[in-house]
Amino acid sequence: MRVGEFRNSGERRIVLVIVYTVAALAFVMLLGVQAYRRFTFPHSVATIIDIREEERDGGRSGPYVAIIGLLEFTREANGQIVTCRTEKEIDRGRHRHEIGQKLDVRPAAGSCDRVDIIGKL
Repeated sequence: MRVGEFRNSGERRIVLVIVYTVAALAFVMLLGVQAYRRFTFPHSVATIIDIREEERDGGRSGPYVAIIGLLEFTREANGQIVTCRTEKEIDRGRHRHEIGQKLDVRPAAGSCDRVDIIGKL
């Protein structure tokens, strides 16, 4: 028997059930980690310091224009306040943001680079 061949349809069905179950569990775990970050990490208020446009390859959906913002915010680390500056894609296509605008963000613990943008303030 070669790889990819099944003796009967029952074996094929069992393998497919296992593969789909593992894929579904991985997807649910990924969503769970993102939800945990989103709902347990503290909020910060970020200010847009600079904005630029960058054309990016969107793969199958084609190229798009990304709005990249230089964000400045503070976060708490070990009881100390840390000021962070990072570049983040804040929008696609239309330029609906302006310099000085405030955004609600959730920075990752121990990092200035990983930040989720929640929305405008």
